[in-house]
Amino acid sequence: EVPYTARDFAPIYGWQSTGGQLNTRRGGPIRTMEDFVAECRRRRVVVGSIGRGGAHHLQLLALRRDLGIPFDIAHFNGSSAAYAQVIGGHIDASVAGPASASRALDNLQIVGVFEPERSRALPDAPTVGEQGLRVQLVPQLFFVSARAAVPADRRAALTAAFRESFRDPELTARMERQGEFPVLLEPERIAEILRAEGALVDAFREELRG
Repeated sequence: EVPYTARDFAPIYGWQSTGGQLNTRRGGPIRTMEDFVAECRRRRVVVGSIGRGGAHHLQLLALRRDLGIPFDIAHFNGSSAAYAQVIGGHIDASVAGPASASRALDNLQIVGVFEPERSRALPDAPTVGEQGLRVQLVPQLFFVSARAAVPADRRAALTAAFRESFRDPELTARMERQGEFPVLLEPERIAEILRAEGALVDAFREELRG
């Protein structure tokens, strides 16, 4: 019950746009997207998200719609909690970001990556498209925003400051050591992606409320 919405904010600068990845317990029966689809059609499958209403939740809704398969979604507070449930065998799969998955490969099997090309953080993991499936991709963004009411010249000054900060090679090196590979985004590009995700929110409004 807050007196504002996400549309009351304007993007300043972004440094990440990555898809998620569907993962299962290493050594389990679901190793490919074909396995996943078959299991969903054979029995009740539960997939964990890392937060209700976020990009990865939208990705699961798009996956369910585009492949025409049933599965239940369980929501967890972050990737660590979701991974623990997968590794423990309490749920069948989860969706999360490639950077966190790259640090848990001893226990996780990457079934498919939701990106147009292979993720730099998970170079050995095939994309969903590589496995012959067409699914709308929903990127997760990391960016700074400000109230849209902030004067345009001040927002431009902030954009310039963040743009300059990402020219520091040590910052990029530190991110890459954590499996994060910067994709720098100007405000116009962020706004374009957010419009597309806003359309998905509208399309899945009832599912998001459920």
